[in-house]
Amino acid sequence: MSYPKIQIYIFGIFVFFLSCLFSCNTVKQDDIPLKTYYFPLEDLVNGKNYIYQCDSRDSIEDQRFQFRSEKVGDKWYLNGKIYRSDGVLTHSWREEVTRSGVVMDQYSMYLDHSNPTACTIKYDDIYPFKADSGGVFLYSISWMDAANPDTKYELIRNRIYKGHLNLSIMAKQVDCIHFGVKEKLEVNQEGILGLDMTGDEFYGKGIGLVRFVRQMGNEHLIYTLVSIKDL
Repeated sequence: MSYPKIQIYIFGIFVFFLSCLFSCNTVKQDDIPLKTYYFPLEDLVNGKNYIYQCDSRDSIEDQRFQFRSEKVGDKWYLNGKIYRSDGVLTHSWREEVTRSGVVMDQYSMYLDHSNPTACTIKYDDIYPFKADSGGVFLYSISWMDAANPDTKYELIRNRIYKGHLNLSIMAKQVDCIHFGVKEKLEVNQEGILGLDMTGDEFYGKGIGLVRFVRQMGNEHLIYTLVSIKDL
């Protein structure tokens, strides 16, 4: 795969790789102040679509996230999928809620738009229920692309807790928390090529992810939640 093609492929992956989101009703609210800023699992049992629109470019298509929660025994799980605006499935995952936060249980990508490519989860932290300002949370996965079997990819994401702020989301002011994001995608193909990205993620109280920002080189994308619809 040539370097320009790798850049395009990587940027597409970065746009779709987002934190995926939960809450848990087995821990007291007073003990987990960040919990209420994740998606409310009880409201997602029948499934909902979250539509995110790119603020910075009219030519960039919307992203549709589909969430459906389930309770198995005393544990909550969230199943997520990402679809392009034309209905093509690109990513699917399953997250598990623990007492201290949310961890990634399974993650797959649909690189050829049909067969899933399962990822190996190295560090599974997705979202903490407690965090001090400046606290860092690590998530990392790796995978192989069947179309390029000699190439291995690894995504390393550090999420840094920044605190609270208000944002205008869907025509109303929403109490939010803010995470800074630092990501590196390492491409191992006859040597390791490391590409860096920075960004921000914002979670609204009682809603979940309401805005995410990614920047790599001159590319600067801002996606904002514009609608929530029942399945």
